[in-house]
Amino acid sequence: MYGPVGAFITLPYFEIEVGLLGNYVGASAGTYPAIEPLIAIFFIKDFRNAVLFTQGRFDIPEIPVRIQNRVDGPQHYLTVCMATIYGPEPKFIQIVDFIEHHKLHGATFFHIYLRNASAYDRMLLDDYVRTGEIELIVLNDHYWRADYMWHMMQINDCHMRSVGFSKWTAILDIDERIEMKRGRRIVEFLDAVKNPDVVNLQFRVEWVLKDTLSPARYESDWQIFENLVFRKFHNTSRAHPWLQPKTIVRPESIAAMNIHNPDAVYQGLIKIYVSKEIGVIRHYRNLEGGSLPRNNQRIYKVGPYSLTDVDPSRKIQLTDACLHRVKQVYDTVTYPCIMMHKMYRHHGMNHTCMEEQLRQNDTSRPL
Repeated sequence: MYGPVGAFITLPYFEIEVGLLGNYVGASAGTYPAIEPLIAIFFIKDFRNAVLFTQGRFDIPEIPVRIQNRVDGPQHYLTVCMATIYGPEPKFIQIVDFIEHHKLHGATFFHIYLRNASAYDRMLLDDYVRTGEIELIVLNDHYWRADYMWHMMQINDCHMRSVGFSKWTAILDIDERIEMKRGRRIVEFLDAVKNPDVVNLQFRVEWVLKDTLSPARYESDWQIFENLVFRKFHNTSRAHPWLQPKTIVRPESIAAMNIHNPDAVYQGLIKIYVSKEIGVIRHYRNLEGGSLPRNNQRIYKVGPYSLTDVDPSRKIQLTDACLHRVKQVYDTVTYPCIMMHKMYRHHGMNHTCMEEQLRQNDTSRPL
């Protein structure tokens, strides 16, 4: 830039016409601020390593992290973080029950964390990804970690993803549902929170005993109707005074999260203990024990138990929503055997249904 500007000033002293070359001064002055930082970036070691993701010339670069837009304000009013999915029990019924329940309460997006699940369960998760309703974060690491050990990492990761992304975020496990009383929705309750300093809504927990495992595959509408978690399990404890509570938070006002509540909140901000008359967490406690069997020792301390049910009107809505989603994913439309076999014959193969018919014909022939 200095050369063109100097020439532009001095050449007229020698009666040398600058002409159109005078435009070069403005172009170079505009380009200079963009070029000058490159000198610092590529000649100062720390800057160079940060940009190139390497320490040495032959190092393998780190994978860059996708940047989330947090400038334009929250994109969602209420989102939900679901704790890590893992373990041998089939999960597709619990997944659809969890997501559709909180959708009816006004949640518009879910961060769901996956450690392991069957391919059948994954089909349902992938369908929710396809429709843009969830982000599925698959957990894996270079270092050993038992499945249950991902919980604390997952919660704080989801907290960070929610900052600037949603105004309110519920932190829950797959076996937990926020149940509002008197037919109210969660978002209606949140609308009533007018004080901007309220950043943590703490809910008491009712334990609902889940004494059978979920089925592995869709077989019929009636099977789904009979096995939806909220329809099948009703033996419910009292709302315990703050044993394993769960929370809805304003993510940007929380410094660090724990499993059951924030570890650190910025000074001057407020926690509210939600009355059990307004809402509770229904925790469908698996009596099989899961990965932490000692947790079930508490079931004898949270009684007495009684039979309870969810809101009748919402029960019908939720049943329809769950059944619709399950059928959309798993209720495959089939065709007559002869039509499927015809397509296979294009490639010189027999469809399995035709092979079965041929075997039946062979066994039915008289000797």
